[in-house]
Amino acid sequence: MGNFVGGTFAALALTAVLGLSALPASARQDDMAAERAAERAMAAEARAAEEKALADARSAFEDRDYASALDQLLPLAENGNPDAQNLVGSLYRTGALGLADYDQAALWFEAAVAQHHPEALFNLGLMYFQHELDLRNGRNTRYAFSEAAFVRFHEAAELGHADAQLYVGHMYAEGMGVDRDPVEAYKWYQLSAWQRNSLATSARDRLSGKLTSDQIHQAKESARAFSVTTAN
Repeated sequence: MGNFVGGTFAALALTAVLGLSALPASARQDDMAAERAAERAMAAEARAAEEKALADARSAFEDRDYASALDQLLPLAENGNPDAQNLVGSLYRTGALGLADYDQAALWFEAAVAQHHPEALFNLGLMYFQHELDLRNGRNTRYAFSEAAFVRFHEAAELGHADAQLYVGHMYAEGMGVDRDPVEAYKWYQLSAWQRNSLATSARDRLSGKLTSDQIHQAKESARAFSVTTAN
C-alpha cells in the first residue's frame, strides 16, 4: 500500500514538474480546444474594434475633422495598422493639420510600405514625383526624382493600384525615370482602364494612334498575362 501511495504521489509530482496535466488525454484536448476558441474570439473582437475605430477615423477624415481623425488614427498606426499609417501620412503630407510635414508623412508612408500597402506606395511615389522629398543619394536631379517615383509607382501598380498603373503608363510613354517604351505604356494604361480609370482609357486611346496593330496586340497580350498571373 505504501509503495502504491508513494508511487502515485511521485507520478503527480512528476506531472507538476513537467507542466503536464493529470487529466485524461481527451480532457486535455478539450481544454486546449476551448483555449484556442477563446483566443480566436478575442482576436476577432480586437479586429472588429480596430475596424470600427478605422471606420470612425475615415468618417472624421471625410468630414474634414482632421484633428479627430488623427486622434483616432494614431493609436492604430502606432500599433502597426498599415491603413491607419497611410492615412496619418496623408494628413501630414497635405497639410490638413496645418503646415505640411513631408518628413513625417514619408515616415508613416514608409511604415505602411514595409507591409506592402499599395496606396502608401503610390503616395510615396507622388512625393518623389512632385519633388517633396530629398533623395538620400544626393542626386536631386529631375530624372533621379522620376526614377525614385517610378520604382514606387511600379511596385504599387504590380499590386493592382489603378492610379499607379496610370502613372507607370505615363512614365513609360514619356521616358520619365525609365526608358521610353510605348508598348509597356499601353499595357499599363490598359490594366488601369480595366479598373475603370477614365484617364487611363483616354491615354490608351491617344497612344493607340501611334502604335502598329502588332504592338497593340503585344501590349494587350502582356496585360492579359499580367492579369492572369496576379489573379492566381
